[in-house]
Amino acid sequence: MTQVPPKVNTAVALWCAAIGAGVAETGLFVTQAALAGEAGGLAAQAALRLAVYGLLAFAAWRLRTGAGWLRIAVAVLVGGFGTLSMVAGPVGWLLDGGSVPAFLAAADPWTLGFTGLRTAHVLLVVAALVVTFSPASNRFFAGSRPAEAERGALRHG
Repeated sequence: MTQVPPKVNTAVALWCAAIGAGVAETGLFVTQAALAGEAGGLAAQAALRLAVYGLLAFAAWRLRTGAGWLRIAVAVLVGGFGTLSMVAGPVGWLLDGGSVPAFLAAADPWTLGFTGLRTAHVLLVVAALVVTFSPASNRFFAGSRPAEAERGALRHG
């Protein structure tokens, strides 16, 4: 197997950190709801989220194998759909005239914690996407297709 370049290891670490931020968001949300006596029905939702995060973390870790299809899947699922689900509400709120300074002034510690985690989550995903599709990562994923490499060697050798 081809040695995993540092950029790919960095990408994997960033994906896993982003997923960890999502897990922390879920934990904070569930804890806040439980303390407020509003946790009814959240256990199933939290379990589903944790299962999805587990699968995504496994997929991110497996990027080290060089599977190009997996890179696209992680990018689309976490970087695409995941990011859209995280930013759609805040962007809509801003477009409707929401004020960031007013929000921050009125926010309680739970909201500030959640907002900080969500911001970190989004920034980690963006960083992971950039590193995942960097030239060094692209070379690794392009070079990790043995069948295609062998076919090329047969044509040119």
